[in-house]
Amino acid sequence: MQRSLGLFFVIAGCSFASTVMADTDIIVFPNKLNTDLIKMHKEAEQGSIKDQFNLGVLYLEGKQVPKDDKKAVEYFQRAAQQGDAQAQYNLGLMYVDGKGVSKDYAKAIQYFQMAAYQYMPQADFNLARMYDRGLGVPQNDQRAALWYKRAAEQGLPEAQYNLALMNYKGQGMPVDYREALNLFKKAAKKNHVDAAYNSGFMYEEGVGVSADKEKAKLYFKQACDLKSQDGCREYNFLIQNN
Repeated sequence: MQRSLGLFFVIAGCSFASTVMADTDIIVFPNKLNTDLIKMHKEAEQGSIKDQFNLGVLYLEGKQVPKDDKKAVEYFQRAAQQGDAQAQYNLGLMYVDGKGVSKDYAKAIQYFQMAAYQYMPQADFNLARMYDRGLGVPQNDQRAALWYKRAAEQGLPEAQYNLALMNYKGQGMPVDYREALNLFKKAAKKNHVDAAYNSGFMYEEGVGVSADKEKAKLYFKQACDLKSQDGCREYNFLIQNN
């Protein structure tokens, strides 16, 4: 059986980490929105951060109110000015995408930094992407690695995976196969499919670790279970040639 075995070099998050309300459980909408909408506006006008933020989400998504990106920005800005990290993060995304505002990478970076300093790993990840791609700042691998590291240390699997690739390739840092494997394994624990595959590859080939076909099989099987055709191929190869 002929095959071409190699490491995946696909950067996680080719676009930016998604808006908080779309992909995390951080946001809890208030109950009985239909009856409480007037109250929410009133509370927002009186300075309630929670209501300002939630109204921003409602206007952004067009739920219970007509969709209005400019109003979403207005309410997120009110909450952000009071130090709300989620609002700061969402504003960063809106400046990246030009939703409700003119596209402005420099302002996006400012808002991502505000949120990152309040330990929001998605913001760290997006700052890394800005430096990785040279958006609003000069391209800088070292700075990208620093922000990926912050997000990785907070457990974000996409950041762990990207930082592993940088360690493997020596991008922005010296080559460190052992640390690359360590980070791939951490991301694999959170079911990052390419991280599972790459862990299998490194165990099979003995890169950064003593070769271990049994551990390689475990990681390839995990990748296969996560719907990776390459993971299934490598797992079956090891089973048939053991």
